[in-house]
Amino acid sequence: MSTNKKGNLINSVLLIVKVGFFLIFSFIFKWVFLRKSTHNCFFKRGNTILFTSETIEWRRIFDLNCNKYIQGDQFFNTLLNCLTNIRINTIFGTYALAYRLRDYLIFYEKRNAQKFNFLPLELFLDLKIFLKFIQENSIKIDDLKSLNRDYYSYIYEKLLEKLLETVAPDIILIEEEYGFFEKQLIVAGKKRNIPTIALQHGNIFQTHPYYITKDLSAREYFPDITCLYGESDRELLLNHSVYTSDDLVVTGSPRNDIIYHADRIYSRDKFCMNYNIPANHKIILWTTQSHGMTDEENTRQLDIVFGCCDNIPGITLVIKQHPGEKKRHYRMIQSYCRNHSCNTLMLPKDSDTFEALYVSDLVITYHSTTGREAVAFKKPLVVLDTQDSMEYSKEGVGVIVSSIQEAEQVISRLLKDDRELAVNRDEYIKRYFYAIDGKSTERVVQLIEKVLSDRVGQ
Repeated sequence: MSTNKKGNLINSVLLIVKVGFFLIFSFIFKWVFLRKSTHNCFFKRGNTILFTSETIEWRRIFDLNCNKYIQGDQFFNTLLNCLTNIRINTIFGTYALAYRLRDYLIFYEKRNAQKFNFLPLELFLDLKIFLKFIQENSIKIDDLKSLNRDYYSYIYEKLLEKLLETVAPDIILIEEEYGFFEKQLIVAGKKRNIPTIALQHGNIFQTHPYYITKDLSAREYFPDITCLYGESDRELLLNHSVYTSDDLVVTGSPRNDIIYHADRIYSRDKFCMNYNIPANHKIILWTTQSHGMTDEENTRQLDIVFGCCDNIPGITLVIKQHPGEKKRHYRMIQSYCRNHSCNTLMLPKDSDTFEALYVSDLVITYHSTTGREAVAFKKPLVVLDTQDSMEYSKEGVGVIVSSIQEAEQVISRLLKDDRELAVNRDEYIKRYFYAIDGKSTERVVQLIEKVLSDRVGQ
């Protein structure tokens, strides 16, 4: 048998195995989720919002509507609970479909406390989709990467056609709109004239591979409206990308409304008591981003942070991992905790990041959005990104460090007196946040209601 024929045969077998998994899970999910009448209501029409969610965004959050901690989607939960008389459906499992069964089970458990209808994509699977793809493509593709790319593009396209036809939403609401699935959802929505509203996911910078482009064809994947954190983000997109002013609305982030209410929600004393942190210690919060770096880069940052903290008395290093980090990253950080003398605490992955920012005396980050949020909490910021991608140093709200000695000197200085950074914070907040007024959720809700009203009037 020739190499090409053998490769085609292997690819075809792998594809058939995938089809088998999808069909099995499709049957299970349809039986579990459609056998109860409460889960059939998404077939009704009128005032329906469809939003995407993943367990990586589900964590312990403080819900301002019910004034207590809940398990929910950190980007959308509070926002969607403010929408009345609107049916809300959740697309879940957006990236790997049936291959993340654990995530589905987690979400199924958590969704019981929500008013959202849960729509796993498996509900819309159809054997004809797979048979057609196999017939048209499997024998033509001898590269496995191409097979996977074309396979998922085709499957998602057909699933979304069926989904949007069935649910007929009035609005599609997403975040991280540059993801593979989200881009296809935007395109599918445009084909059916369903407006898409995106919430800015994180920091936008001049080399961002999705937001910043001069390719006009990329506009096919742009949401109809993107809700931005601040005026600086709007200026960046208008000056360096192919967005137009009609695409962008500065609302602030609904997630950041918590900052305005932080004093009544959080308590440093309670935090220290819960985690056995000495009351007289200064708290240094490090928000890690290990998943986006090589082991060499991670080791360099670990050496700097732990090396300097060993030499600064009276501190506790609190580490908050990015939710996308893997177990191996956790083990790597833990090995440093064991082998260094500074008092350390690794927070649970689903813990409240805003609580950690509130109780901290200083924040260390690479180029995370938590750096921007640290400024909003009026915290001195130490930056490990020597390229200053987020311009924290350029804006005068952060100090770059590149060695143990430099980090020790800077942190010791800022813990005593951070006036060099404090003087720039108000102007930074004005440009990078709409306002810390607790009303960003209200502004986005008003935008959604306006879009709904405009559709009714068409």
